[in-house]
Amino acid sequence: MELQRVAYGVEAELIGYASLPPLADTPPDIMASNERFFGTFDADSLAGMIACEETRDGLLISRLCVHPDHARLGVGSRLVRHVVAQAGSAVSVTTAQANHPAIALYTRLGFQPISHSCSADGLALVTLRRGRSGV
Repeated sequence: MELQRVAYGVEAELIGYASLPPLADTPPDIMASNERFFGTFDADSLAGMIACEETRDGLLISRLCVHPDHARLGVGSRLVRHVVAQAGSAVSVTTAQANHPAIALYTRLGFQPISHSCSADGLALVTLRRGRSGV
């Protein structure tokens, strides 16, 4: 929970949106999810984690958190590559349009924007996908 709070706190500040849903998650919320979690450690601390879930269109990356002490060291790339390697079909992710570092990461790893939308309270979002559904 601490990693998620710190990482999404940085994102909230970056995009100017303090109401990011993951910041409100509780341990029971996470335990009740259908997500699969993968993490990477540096010594004895959690440097990053990624969560994904199966959808009818493939695998959805639902969370990607990198501790600020490990930012820009390849942690996020390694985690996304791990999920892509696990996927038997398309992998998609939705992030804020203002989250330029995340969009750059996903684009560098072969993801392409497929749609734009807005949250109920007006946050501009972009969905990116790598691979094709059903492949």
